[in-house]
Amino acid sequence: MKPPIFPTTTLSLLLIAAATPAHAQTITTEYGIEFCTVGAVGNAPVPPPPPDGGSLLSPSIGRGRVDYEYRIGRTEITTAQYVEFANVAYGVPVLQRHPNVGPTPYSSGAFIESITGGGGRRYAVSPEPGSAMLPVFGVSWYMAALYCNWLHNGKSSDPASLYTGAYDTSTWGYADGQYTDGATHLPGARFWIPTIDEQIKAFHYDPNRFGVGQGGYWLNKNMRDIFGQSGPPGVGQTSAYYNPGGGIDPKRIPLGSYPNEQSPWGLLDTSGGTTEWNELFGPGSSQIVRRAFGAAAGTSAASDNIYGTAGAEPFESPLTYGFRLATSIPTPTTTLLLSLPLLLLPRSRRESRHS
Repeated sequence: MKPPIFPTTTLSLLLIAAATPAHAQTITTEYGIEFCTVGAVGNAPVPPPPPDGGSLLSPSIGRGRVDYEYRIGRTEITTAQYVEFANVAYGVPVLQRHPNVGPTPYSSGAFIESITGGGGRRYAVSPEPGSAMLPVFGVSWYMAALYCNWLHNGKSSDPASLYTGAYDTSTWGYADGQYTDGATHLPGARFWIPTIDEQIKAFHYDPNRFGVGQGGYWLNKNMRDIFGQSGPPGVGQTSAYYNPGGGIDPKRIPLGSYPNEQSPWGLLDTSGGTTEWNELFGPGSSQIVRRAFGAAAGTSAASDNIYGTAGAEPFESPLTYGFRLATSIPTPTTTLLLSLPLLLLPRSRRESRHS
């Protein structure tokens, strides 16, 4: 018997809107994915950590400045958003060298609906309430990149749509101890895995951190300088480092279940949910790896600190890894069609150890 899914209610959606910071004025939706706009162009980068506040070797130091406006997913990619892609991507030989790379995540709200006559699989969202909003855990960096290609090409049912658009898969390989992969998304990409600068800024940079117009960084997620309290929705503030036992799986908590816990730009689940991939290549324990950020449901608090990052090889599918998307600002005409005004209420007071 599966552990229960914590339900997402209409009330929780209303609370999300009410808790959104005042400068995060609108969200836009494309392909059913909500995006928050991140402004404050040319913000300062992340400073070195305070004493006992992080490693001086953290790849976050000196990052976080972004010289353009952009949008980033309000939540990580959900099961409902991933299933359609999985039904296109299943069995596509992206990398013959890594046949274990595939669209099936370690954990999600989906199930194998059927096996076709040709041996392929069909995925569907589980009918259990809340399944559609469960994040997908155990996604490789390569599969996240293919998802971006698929969206870039209009969610085409042609498997060829997975090979380029946002990322050029023809560059993917390994030689002489180095990956030959293109380091970043292609010019003109419509959707991409966030850069580490985009990710850090959207998670931690607050344009009013020290007063109106006085920007700065929060050390931890959700506009805090201390870790949030772990616990179930309605009791705790994050599913990260939440391990209740008794058959309760924090991975079964739907995205958006902590509506009062948001980044300065209105992002949800930057703490909890999954550890999220970004584009940065950085040193790992043995070789070059792609980086990731954020403490996943049930895991250590370390990655919730702005200086704490993780990483894995791009073909690996760590059990707690997922992703959210970044995209550009739509044209004014598109904005009028896609914008959804949010309730503008004063930001609630957050705990802080630093003035």
